[in-house]
Amino acid sequence: MHISVYPQTKLLAALVAAGVVAAGAPLVTSPSRPAMPAIYTAEIQPASFITDALSDAAIVVGAVTLAVNGTVDTIAELPVNSLALFSTALLNPGAIGSLLSFAVQSTFNPEYNAPVYGFYGSTLRLVLLNLASALLPAPLNSLAQGAIVDTSVAIGNLFAGLPDPSVGDALIEDAVYRTDVGRVLLSITKAITGPVHMVTSAVEDLAWVPYNVEASIENVFQDPADFPGLFGFLARDVVYGVVGAAYQLVEFGISLPAPIGSSSIGRSSFVTDGIAWNALNDFYTGVANVVDLLVPPSVTPQPAAAVSAARTPATSSGTEPPAVSSSGKGIARHRVPLRGHPGASDKANVKADASKPGVKQSTGHSARPGRVG
Repeated sequence: MHISVYPQTKLLAALVAAGVVAAGAPLVTSPSRPAMPAIYTAEIQPASFITDALSDAAIVVGAVTLAVNGTVDTIAELPVNSLALFSTALLNPGAIGSLLSFAVQSTFNPEYNAPVYGFYGSTLRLVLLNLASALLPAPLNSLAQGAIVDTSVAIGNLFAGLPDPSVGDALIEDAVYRTDVGRVLLSITKAITGPVHMVTSAVEDLAWVPYNVEASIENVFQDPADFPGLFGFLARDVVYGVVGAAYQLVEFGISLPAPIGSSSIGRSSFVTDGIAWNALNDFYTGVANVVDLLVPPSVTPQPAAAVSAARTPATSSGTEPPAVSSSGKGIARHRVPLRGHPGASDKANVKADASKPGVKQSTGHSARPGRVG
């Protein structure tokens, strides 16, 4: 048993680190930095016209699913957000200013480097960044992304005059995560939004299937010896996609009070114990073992004229993480720690894979061209 941002078990390695767990709006949101969803940026040499078009289409679908998740979660969790804020303010009247600052900034502040991570504002920023990448031609896509980043910084500066949100943040975290009532309410909201996340997870996985198949076909023409590994890649992508979508329906169990849920949870980590966690981990381990037994090791598909450089992040103000993310597939896989997900708390968890930019190679999940955190 241990506490970790990314506990090194098969379940978390493939479901969380590979990004198949969808996002949810935090309960008055999180001040920590979630492991970022994919941000697709403009600087890329197309592997082929077909794969480039297919990847852009999938990016658009991912942006839509992220917007759907963010909107549904914000609405579904509004009652719990309000209750947590109101009850905490009654018990701590001297902290009302900090609590209100936390509530406002953690919902609307779109800047990545803000003192409090603004869920809805940041969701909108990510949606716009990815839509600009997929829908606008060069160089307009890069220019638009830079403008979006600069605008988010300017909006974030407007919140600078508000009281320090750190006290309110700590009080809300205690109310939600350190009490059985808070954890039950957290689990209820996650159970309500779970079906939506299951559908959006499945939709986004399906959106990337054409790209993965086309890229695999082009790879086979370049090197027929890769066929078994490419088959293994596609097979794992389907299996883990189904498991990941189904996971959305039962993930709420981890947030329930112990012994069903974890013995301790927080915005950016939880203890990997409890009946729910152990059952999920054992199930996934069994599935992974069967897949490994029946399916060849994966080879990540490389389309014709393989991409020589990853899409690079918009850097006009340096507010987006500068590295390629190896943490997951698809931009709807937004780690929002306050939902009890083990999201990364800072940019140190966003790291590059130099050999295949933006692709986590160990799990056999979908190749996403040029994914940056």
